[in-house]
Amino acid sequence: MSAETLIQTLEKILFLHKSLNQLAKQKTEILKTGDTAALNNLLKEEKKHIQAIQKFETERQQVSIAFLARKQSNDFTNPTIEDCINFANTAEKIKLTRIKSKLQQQIKILSNQNELNQQLLKQSLQFVNLSLDILKPEIDTYNYERPGQSFQYEEGRSIFNSKA
Repeated sequence: MSAETLIQTLEKILFLHKSLNQLAKQKTEILKTGDTAALNNLLKEEKKHIQAIQKFETERQQVSIAFLARKQSNDFTNPTIEDCINFANTAEKIKLTRIKSKLQQQIKILSNQNELNQQLLKQSLQFVNLSLDILKPEIDTYNYERPGQSFQYEEGRSIFNSKA
């Protein structure tokens, strides 16, 4: 058995990773604009990509096991691309090595983009929390009070409802 089936499966995974990278870049722009409806749609699309990648990863493992079973008698339960490269012929080694490096590059790009998106989400959350704190502060009193005089704080009162 040649590694052609494995190469085709890896190319599908590579294509899906490239597409996922494009979605991650779109997510960055959506996070900058704050469009939650578009973000929800994009997350659904990302989920479809991830499910497809998982499906092809399972297929890659099965194809790798079959490929290595033909080349060697040892039983591989979770073979890597590197394991397959070690047992491939020269032309297949070149293709597998090329696809492996492209896949690693796409995964690194995706990781960096996801880190940026995570930072943007964190900043957005901080902004929302700050806005909520301004609208409904947790201050015991708003004004100075005379010694010995108690002040009744009204629950749910924001700075916009306070009297001057």
